[in-house]
Amino acid sequence: MWFDVIIAAILILSLIQGYRHGFVHTFIHTVGWVLAVVLGFVWFPYVVDFLKNKTDFYSSIQDKIALRIADNAGTATDSALNGFPEVIREAVTKTVDTAADAISASIAGSLANILFSIIAFLIVAAVIKVIILFITSIFSKRSNGGFIGGIDGFFGIFAGALKGIVIIYLLLALMVPVTNLLGSEWLIDELNASVFGNYLYNNNLVFFTVNKFI
Repeated sequence: MWFDVIIAAILILSLIQGYRHGFVHTFIHTVGWVLAVVLGFVWFPYVVDFLKNKTDFYSSIQDKIALRIADNAGTATDSALNGFPEVIREAVTKTVDTAADAISASIAGSLANILFSIIAFLIVAAVIKVIILFITSIFSKRSNGGFIGGIDGFFGIFAGALKGIVIIYLLLALMVPVTNLLGSEWLIDELNASVFGNYLYNNNLVFFTVNKFI
């Protein structure tokens, strides 16, 4: 359930910051997040191609996933053959291992493509956001006061809410490579136990959009 607490905290903090900083300031930073996401979708395929061709990152991810799948398949086979004679177990295990290698390689390739695309997207989005933050910090200037400041702060709440939602989607997208590469069962269990976190994770707009490019 602490996933839901974190999500609520991010939203509340974004609302408070939106009110304090005002609409103009918050809107600019929110546009920065949205722009980082949009450019992430546009440029991540190029990052994927570069990392695949110039580094061993993709093959290492694929090998790690294939190994996890093969280990799970081997455990399931041993459990199913428990009680059978050794000669039968050896014959069946050999056949299953051959089939499991082919299946695990195929599944690992598909999962690696998905993970790699998400990782590349997050890298691009993070770099773009840092650049935007640097640029806006140079030109930022806030001067709110009186009635105008109150109106600016009120509308800043809505801009803050949008920024909070974007941040939550990006953090949940980061969960995919973290849970799959590190194999954190505890983190997965906590996510499944949450209400809002599990819903937003399974209906993440980042996943739907990245999936269209794969």
